[in-house]
Amino acid sequence: MTYSQGLDADEPARRRQRVVDDLYLTTQRDNLAFERLVRLLANHTGMPLANLSLLGVAAETRLASFGGNPSLAASQFLTSRVVTRERLQVLADCRPLLPANGRRGAPRFYAGLPVNSPGGEVVGALSVQDRHPRRFTPWQRRALADFGQLVENELRLRSVAVRDHLTGLYNRRFFDELGDREWRRSKRDAFPLSVLMVDIDYFKNYNDTYGHVAGDQVLAQVAGCLRGTFRRAADFLARYGGEEFAAVLPSTDHAGGLRAGQRLCEGIEQLAIPHRGAPRGLVTVSIGVSTADAKAPADANLQDHLAAADAALYRAKQAGRATVISASFD
Repeated sequence: MTYSQGLDADEPARRRQRVVDDLYLTTQRDNLAFERLVRLLANHTGMPLANLSLLGVAAETRLASFGGNPSLAASQFLTSRVVTRERLQVLADCRPLLPANGRRGAPRFYAGLPVNSPGGEVVGALSVQDRHPRRFTPWQRRALADFGQLVENELRLRSVAVRDHLTGLYNRRFFDELGDREWRRSKRDAFPLSVLMVDIDYFKNYNDTYGHVAGDQVLAQVAGCLRGTFRRAADFLARYGGEEFAAVLPSTDHAGGLRAGQRLCEGIEQLAIPHRGAPRGLVTVSIGVSTADAKAPADANLQDHLAAADAALYRAKQAGRATVISASFD
């Protein structure tokens, strides 16, 4: 997945980048359904080329293609035209509009339909193309619209399947899958990775005092604070179970993991959620941190670091809660 950081982009483009990254369509297996859809779209409309692309801040991610790909410059130009104008673009001969470096090997005919994320943001384009100028019939327009709906339905189903319905964070199953993927990437690229286990203090007392509906609201508020604290697209957040949350922070060393946990602790306290069943009278969290870096055992895996973070979380609770403790591998 393309992850652009520090680019001088306008806010709509940065917001779109966060949405694109949040889809986590990163492997060939993720895209098999889209490959089938674009192949069927091309066959159904009688077009030799079809593509499904997402657009981030400054780079296009091609999810699926049939019949070959146009040049990157041409593809990004055409996808950007669809995304920024947010409506169907039909170009009988697009070659004169393309930048000079994108004309070689580019299609002549292009019809691109905006693709919406599950949240309703336009993030890409589903297109059919031809190497020759041609007409686009009303029947072909309807077919493209129908296949566009199928693509958006697939994105929506995936979003439902990987998210916790109450908090909107990723669920435990998807956390295990993607967390392991991030772990392998950190080992391959030799960058540190921190894991945080987060638990709401005295949450059973909160439910007993205020009721489960209020407890659900607290879970949602804590999840919102997690999202506000860890805003990098690469950060991966999940509801791990009950009142427990987990975060995987790539490119974050031991000191960075501790600082991140402290920011979260402070952020939860600043919510000032009353809790009569807690010593401080407010909802707080305890956090355990484990980091995969030069001090960690060379043969450790992600589950080892989750267990270490969980053990550190237990020590944080023993130390009086509302604090952050890290695992030690010295």
